[in-house]
Amino acid sequence: MTPISLGIVGVLVYIAAVILGPIIIEYFKRLSVKQVVREEGLESHKKKTGTPMMGGFIFLIPALSISLIALLLLGHMEVKIIVMIAATIAYGYIGFIDDYRKVIKKHNEGLKSREKLIGQLLIGLPLAIYATSISSEIWIPFTSTFVELGWFKAVVVLFIVLATTNAVNLTDGVDGLSSSVTILVLMFYVFVGVKLSEIGISIYAISIMGGLFGFLMYNKNPAKIFMGDIGSLALGGAVVSLSIFTNTLLLIPLVGVIYFIETLSVTIQVLYFKKTGKRVFKMTPIHHHFELSGWHENKIVRSFSIVTIVGVVIGILSMIPRF
Repeated sequence: MTPISLGIVGVLVYIAAVILGPIIIEYFKRLSVKQVVREEGLESHKKKTGTPMMGGFIFLIPALSISLIALLLLGHMEVKIIVMIAATIAYGYIGFIDDYRKVIKKHNEGLKSREKLIGQLLIGLPLAIYATSISSEIWIPFTSTFVELGWFKAVVVLFIVLATTNAVNLTDGVDGLSSSVTILVLMFYVFVGVKLSEIGISIYAISIMGGLFGFLMYNKNPAKIFMGDIGSLALGGAVVSLSIFTNTLLLIPLVGVIYFIETLSVTIQVLYFKKTGKRVFKMTPIHHHFELSGWHENKIVRSFSIVTIVGVVIGILSMIPRF
């Protein structure tokens, strides 16, 4: 498949998302599917109360439908691609339930942490087992070496699945941030899919990427609609699935460096506060720290995107021995 053909798939999804955006926004406005900002949240975010949420539908519907058509027509519908799509939908469904509870209760609480974790485990465990049944090796970045882990790989995969899906979810807190960062991460997987002759991987990655570009038209600051957990958890499921089936699991902290930093900031804040009663950051995840430090949301998105670009470039360089 030529780069032009891949580009056409991405552009088609982009156009579909741009067309679908106003329809979804208006529909959710009529249903009063609106964000409610926590009382203890940032003062600058209070004005966002009433903005439609669950915008993940805007990119998920075109990306999933058009990628399915492209994969079938071009003969790249493999079992692992079906598993990737299923994981994306399943994690998106957890997010949908979470968002639905928030909307019905009209406050910023959704699924309890325990409920969300159980749901993620129920999806992540069979995903990890299937991935290990295909290959029990894990690739070491910057080398051509694959290390045999046996069934212990399932444990590694499950841990990375849980960490990644939650990390992408945490990154969704500033207008356009999660969309912009994930577009760059998906560019990496489009490239890797082509280089590894895994065209199905590239088709799926560029489909979601095109959908996010379209969604960003309505999610950039000031956002007309928010992604919601349906979008962020689905993206987490997609990104981690792409890493599993390209055997780039250990590159997630590098290529998805912002996801990693966001999660690390929360972990540091919680542990330090429990130990000393003081905070390291003004607020976490860390994008809120920069907001409270006077950064505009657009500056945060630009800066975090630049950091992601650096991570992606280093990630590509790390794969040269493997190519």
